[in-house]
Amino acid sequence: ADGADGAEEKARSRSIADAVDPVRRMFETLQLVSVGILCRPEYVWGSLGGVALALGVLVLVKTFVGGCVMSVFDGCPRDAATAIAGVVAVAGDFSFAIVIRAHQLGALGKETFRGSLAVCVASVMMAPWLNYGLVPWLARGGRRRRRRRF
Repeated sequence: ADGADGAEEKARSRSIADAVDPVRRMFETLQLVSVGILCRPEYVWGSLGGVALALGVLVLVKTFVGGCVMSVFDGCPRDAATAIAGVVAVAGDFSFAIVIRAHQLGALGKETFRGSLAVCVASVMMAPWLNYGLVPWLARGGRRRRRRRF
């Protein structure tokens, strides 16, 4: 009976996920469009050095801190901790909400808001490269991937 219940629960979870997925995608699209409206490409181009520096600091600090925390407090092996920390090093969706709300409350001036938003956008845009390129390379200890020979 447990196997049948498990299969039924799995099917129910799958149908709920299928029903919710279009709504989730709609909200993701809405968020990206609204952020795209706020982020001005001419600002990013004009202050490319500052945005690149802030992005580098964000990724390096979050990777280092995350890797140390997982390695020291969780006992995670160093290479796995580095890989996991690198994956979460980019600014997430919630970062946009925090930056926008801080600007609305007056905690961030116009220039700081623009720079922070540009860093968040650049971070999200570089996530695929970071997650599928840099993090695996770091996990291999900086060595190239072995090519398969057939």
